[in-house]
Amino acid sequence: MDLFLLKKFVGAMLMPVPIICAILLIGLVALFTQRQRIAKWSLSVGIFTLLLLSLPWFPNAMLSDYERQYRQFDMASNIDAIVVLGCGHANDAALPITAQLYPCSTIRVLEAFRIHQYHPEATIYTSGSNIGGEAFTNAEMHKRMLVMLGVDESKIQMALTPRDTDDEVNALKASLGSRPFALVTSASHMPRSMTLFENAGTHPIAAPTEHLVREHADSNFWWSFPGTGNLVKSQRWWYETLGQAWIEIVSWWRE
Repeated sequence: MDLFLLKKFVGAMLMPVPIICAILLIGLVALFTQRQRIAKWSLSVGIFTLLLLSLPWFPNAMLSDYERQYRQFDMASNIDAIVVLGCGHANDAALPITAQLYPCSTIRVLEAFRIHQYHPEATIYTSGSNIGGEAFTNAEMHKRMLVMLGVDESKIQMALTPRDTDDEVNALKASLGSRPFALVTSASHMPRSMTLFENAGTHPIAAPTEHLVREHADSNFWWSFPGTGNLVKSQRWWYETLGQAWIEIVSWWRE
């Protein structure tokens, strides 16, 4: 099996919601087969974990550790390149491009455009393949969006084959060389991305965006209720934690 697909499959199975569902399913099976002790423990652990991850305090505290490691991009930075990492999209011709791009992709593209307004001389590098057999790659979709926003097409270079962040680093490091560049990606993804690009000998300047934890929005009465948004934050935190662990495992293996 393709190592990339295997890694994605294992990662998906290790996400919080599948794990919680598996624990609750074990509890239900144990309940109906009269294994009361196993049922009590499984259902208790599953329900407690679901509450922990769907209430705001735990996911906000954990995710903010990733998202607040880097400040927003300083427009006074001396750069001539902007790298916007891929996220995802669905090629549905019935929808406008703003709906075809996943929110993470749209926000990354907008941040790259914002930086380019201050640095119009900079080349924008988009990246991302067409995982899932989409008609266009994520790099192409990002380019289309940037051109629609008014960026000169000649200022955009594409890396069409990367399927993950490791691939993006390998595809772009030769073009970037040792010059400083703005690295645009989701705030939670930034620590891992910075590590990979720096390990490859490049000089990224963090330009984090798509912050899910916002102080002013997370301080009202309704904030304290369980919600799916908190599960999303929990999943994002755990996804990046697994990603960081994978970097450590690969580094250890190579040594």
